[in-house]
Amino acid sequence: MSSSSSSPSSLATVSKPAQSFTPKSSPTPTNLFLVGKAATHKGAEITINSATIEPHVLMNQTRYRPDTPSAVFTPLAPQTGAKFVVLKSTVTNNSKVGMDLTCGYPIKIIVVNTKEQEYTPIDDLRNIQGNPVCNDSLQPGFSAEMTWAFEVPATSEVLAAAFWDVTDLGGYDGDPAIVAFRPSLM
Repeated sequence: MSSSSSSPSSLATVSKPAQSFTPKSSPTPTNLFLVGKAATHKGAEITINSATIEPHVLMNQTRYRPDTPSAVFTPLAPQTGAKFVVLKSTVTNNSKVGMDLTCGYPIKIIVVNTKEQEYTPIDDLRNIQGNPVCNDSLQPGFSAEMTWAFEVPATSEVLAAAFWDVTDLGGYDGDPAIVAFRPSLM
């Protein structure tokens, strides 16, 4: 695997949101948010503190838990012809139940590009440096730092992230919370 860039590319705030996730209505002030602002869908509140293109993601690729001194974090590069979109965020659980952010599925999150293609996070979120460990349940009323990484084509222009709270196991009904990027991530 090779990296596509040698330094992170920062982004600012808002652009037009992509429509690939087919919201039931046009984005409104109630479901369109900016980077750095708290976005809410049901009981999940996510503040995307930064969204960047990264040449690699630091991953624990040992068999040791990432929160132990024996863990070793090494750079994981995207596959040839790809890049990583990395969202660093703060998640606040305002639901009625705990959220296992890395091994459960309390939040469906995607990024969307100008071709209306949707990308899901890479596997093993629990092994990204700084993420909560598996089964470390974020209880109602508490917050945790969380990093999501998405592998997208190197030529892809990413416009937005969208997420749904799925803690009630009812699926991701309704329009998602949308966090639009300006400028878009190239």
